[in-house]
Amino acid sequence: MVNRSSIPVPRTTAHITGCYAICTACYLVKGTSQPAKFSATFNPTDLSLQHHGCSNSNPTAVGKMVELCLGCSSRSPEENCADREEREQRMLAKTLMRRVLCSKCEKPIPKQKRRWWICGAGDHECHWAGHEVSR
Repeated sequence: MVNRSSIPVPRTTAHITGCYAICTACYLVKGTSQPAKFSATFNPTDLSLQHHGCSNSNPTAVGKMVELCLGCSSRSPEENCADREEREQRMLAKTLMRRVLCSKCEKPIPKQKRRWWICGAGDHECHWAGHEVSR
């Protein structure tokens, strides 16, 4: 194992740890969040646009020291980060196939219903495509 401290934090981590889902009723009645920027709404696959201007938008954040095998230590930090992003997206897709509870009223939100994703750090909508189950 080789220690390496310059592995960037994947951009998907902010979505997995910082965004939460609410149902349409809570969004309309109790919602205080700001709408997403047009560029984020119309480009849901672009992670860099989703949290522009809030504390979850720091793409250069460096993670804690991690141990890497010889194969991974020979790759660039950007390649390792891209692999971690792909792995986190697959994990999130599997998780979203299960029942998701509304963070406000705690009722289940069916997969067929609209789930509103809100950024916990910036209190704005997040339209990242990875939050939705592919149908």
